[in-house]
Amino acid sequence: MKAHQRLHSEEKPFSCAQCGKRFTRPSKLTRLSRVHSKQKEFSCAECKKTFPRQSRPTEHLRVHTKEKPFFRAECNQSFRRRSHLTEHRWLLSEEDPFQCPECGKSFSWKASMKFHQRKHRGEKSFPCSECSKAFTQQSQLTEHARIPLGEALPASRVQ
Repeated sequence: MKAHQRLHSEEKPFSCAQCGKRFTRPSKLTRLSRVHSKQKEFSCAECKKTFPRQSRPTEHLRVHTKEKPFFRAECNQSFRRRSHLTEHRWLLSEEDPFQCPECGKSFSWKASMKFHQRKHRGEKSFPCSECSKAFTQQSQLTEHARIPLGEALPASRVQ
């Protein structure tokens, strides 16, 4: 019950030591650690390709069977994954169904909106190990790390 309540709050007590990503459930952290360690326990019965998640071999098997169970009648197209059908619908509709409650900005993906909301909360989960700066995105930290310590940013890159 407590884990379910965390879904409705912003509480994410389980943090990845490797990348800083936070989760509401320990199982999600375990899944990410498998990805980081390249641990792949699940394999395709057809070709023996291995995967970090149990659902992936089932989805992958559709490559061999040519099964495309997710159908869109409007354009007579089928997809192997539900997420591909959803993405297809969004691309055709040109609508962004997820709207930030703080500023009204719209997003195609819920994860993108959640990521954006970090800015409003001032959440900076990616600290620099060389200085006191922290960033909301891993890509910002990576870009920051490319600049030699003590050097000023070129004027074109100052925001």
